Amino acid sequence: MVVVVSPDNAFDAVPPPVVHLTEFAVGMGPAWAFRNGWRPKVPVWLGLSSLIGLLAGVTIVQRLFPSTLVGWVVAHFTNEFVILACTLTIVAVTSKTLAGEKSFFAGRIHVLLGEWSFSCYLVCATFVYIFLLIFGSQPESWSNLAWLPALFIVSFLCAASLHQLAERPLERRIRTWYNAKKQCKADNSASLAGSLSGPTPM
Repeated sequence: MVVVVSPDNAFDAVPPPVVHLTEFAVGMGPAWAFRNGWRPKVPVWLGLSSLIGLLAGVTIVQRLFPSTLVGWVVAHFTNEFVILACTLTIVAVTSKTLAGEKSFFAGRIHVLLGEWSFSCYLVCATFVYIFLLIFGSQPESWSNLAWLPALFIVSFLCAASLHQLAERPLERRIRTWYNAKKQCKADNSASLAGSLSGPTPM
């Protein structure tokens, strides 16, 4: 926020991973809460409505009130507003799924896209930069629709391959190691509790 409001200050030199810690916290906070039993009653329609309303509101404000304070806030903090709206939608869908209710967004395709999402985050920008390095920045034109789908498909297939060949095997190894460590700790605690309680009196 400081960088956006005053881009010439010292915080402008902060590395991007630090700048995006807020996004990480917003994403991991609900995930941690769900793992610890949090089950908010948020209707899915509310999350979807917030996304649709936000996109419509941003478009209207930027077109009709570009020089006002509201227009400035919307222009500079659209990303943060979208993150909050997406988080609300994810919380609503997750709560419904964990409650055992069927949800269109919890289908196999959507789950698969979610599993690939981190690999997409790592790979897609790389292909965009490669394209810009080779072809340069392209002017706004309908002709861009000819190469944008091809760029998307190539980057998406590479992201899926990265997930299947690297991320998923590594995740399995980490989970196996973590579960074994957790089980060992539980066994040691049970053994210690048994030794402290002493023999059962006859």
